[in-house]
Amino acid sequence: MYINLKGLTDFLDFNWRNLSSGEQSMFTFISRFYHLKHHQIQHEDLKKNMVILIDEGDIYFHPAWQKKFFQITIDYLSKLLKDHNLQFIFTANTPFITSDLPKSNVIFIEKRSRRKVHVHGADNDRAETFGGNIHTLFADSFYMEGALMGEFAKDKINKIIKYLTGESKQKKDDYKKTIDIIGEPVLKRKLQEMWFEKFGVEEEIEELQRRIEELKKKK
Repeated sequence: MYINLKGLTDFLDFNWRNLSSGEQSMFTFISRFYHLKHHQIQHEDLKKNMVILIDEGDIYFHPAWQKKFFQITIDYLSKLLKDHNLQFIFTANTPFITSDLPKSNVIFIEKRSRRKVHVHGADNDRAETFGGNIHTLFADSFYMEGALMGEFAKDKINKIIKYLTGESKQKKDDYKKTIDIIGEPVLKRKLQEMWFEKFGVEEEIEELQRRIEELKKKK
């Protein structure tokens, strides 16, 4: 009765308690297609060949769900619309869906300035995407401009590098503490070497002694 009465505009609003934004988004996504198939259009009125466009369908999802979104979408809609030939067009700002597609099926659209957009066709020079490591794809400048850390941390580390390559001989212990908590091991080791080179052999001896004590405790 409600469907017959509402016309083009809903006048009842249904909310589900205790759902996260990701759960709500997934529930909405699935229910809209279910509604399309079973209520909005009669089955015989649906075209045999269908093009389905999904614009940033994984936008509110946890990364673990983003990895599964393409598979869930294909499985669900293939069953729901099993009597139809389907073509999917996805848009996304993250590489999770890209990792499930061969490069020839991906069109990269790059905004180079406020007024200039460049479209990379199927024969683009980007790395192969299908089965690609998501972390590696994230490092691609197309997604993250080559950065795999937060801007705050990046700014701090750049200041430390400028300090270590400068002429100042005043030791800043807070910079040393920051170097010691860096999570990326190669970057951390390089900055530690730069620190030792700047502040002499004694500093390195102290660090090695501390490391020896740690290993003795482990032993």
